[in-house]
Amino acid sequence: MVFCCFDLLRICYGLLVILSAFERKDSPFFWAQYSLGRGEKKRYRRLDVRKDDPGRADLLRIALHRLEGEILADRALSPVDHDSGWGWVPGYIETRWGGKTATGRIYSKQWTALAEFFSERETIRPSTLERTDCFDYVEFRTDQVKYRSGKHISKNTAKGELKLLGMLMDEAVLRGMARENPARRLRIEGEETAEKPEISEEEEAKIRAVLKEAPGWMRLAFHIGISTGLRHGECCLTAAQVRWADDQVVIEKPKGGRKRGFAIPIYEAIRPQLLELRNSRRHALFEIPASDAKILGIVWRRFFDKTGLPHLCFHCTRVTFVTRGMRAGIPEAVMMRMVNHGSSLISRVYQRWTSDDVRSYAALLSPDRAVDDAKGGSQPPKLSRRKAGSQGAWTFCK
Repeated sequence: MVFCCFDLLRICYGLLVILSAFERKDSPFFWAQYSLGRGEKKRYRRLDVRKDDPGRADLLRIALHRLEGEILADRALSPVDHDSGWGWVPGYIETRWGGKTATGRIYSKQWTALAEFFSERETIRPSTLERTDCFDYVEFRTDQVKYRSGKHISKNTAKGELKLLGMLMDEAVLRGMARENPARRLRIEGEETAEKPEISEEEEAKIRAVLKEAPGWMRLAFHIGISTGLRHGECCLTAAQVRWADDQVVIEKPKGGRKRGFAIPIYEAIRPQLLELRNSRRHALFEIPASDAKILGIVWRRFFDKTGLPHLCFHCTRVTFVTRGMRAGIPEAVMMRMVNHGSSLISRVYQRWTSDDVRSYAALLSPDRAVDDAKGGSQPPKLSRRKAGSQGAWTFCK
């Protein structure tokens, strides 16, 4: 049997996995390759779509959806364990994602909200979940308000919790607790999130002035964040992370785990703090009180509100570091290494170019530039190397 792969669709449907539609040289029809579970034997089915059919791409999509329906109908005859409720979920989350990891804590919190909804709707087991429940959950969740801020839960929060429900229902199908996953392919449109702005030099000066009256750990965290671009969870540097022989700081467990580990140079802006850490023989730069660590986001939100800068948050320090570095002329690939971004797409999300930035580059393309140069006029800006505070960056100078 000879296959000619036609890489048109690649669709995963939970337990049912349709891998692709393909052509066979000995057949005028397209065929589907699929399996009934991960690691299961591959199966093949002829589709009622010919290679020479006009509009075959749309016809293939319809045929694959029809094939999915037929297979799910056959599986509906298999028995379901109706005695199984939701009691297995907390242990499953802890086993799969880790109870003490950031992901595990987030999923456990999301499950608490889902469990409250199921209790109210009397959805006592996976087999009783219906697709309408998933859409009703969005209204249920957005009607609730946050305990401390009094603001309504966002639609994006509900959407993220439904994503977890989809993963849990996939597992429920695999365990025989449900015949299908109604939380699959909901395609709920999310809300546009507010763009985190760059911290201006005036705002930075104001923040540092207010921080003089704040706890010491907040002063150090802000200084490290805006000087290195590290996330808040990475700013509490320990003595073991500082490699003086290599003149660098190692971030072993950043967001994404050990596989995303990276290192940054010891920037001049943070060298005094690291030297003090070494001389004092302390374990870490600072220690966050347990009462604040549990509501860290709220602590910083209250601080910026008190400072009169409610549009800012701590993560704006990372946006500021990236934007200032790119504006100073640091190549994007280098900046990605400095802040541990996995792709240029993510890096560009953090760049806040202004009209003045664009105007300074657009001036280089002025048609009168050549005439000015011939007359001995002003020269275009050139890149030169200098130590620019913490970045040791490139800057424009005339």
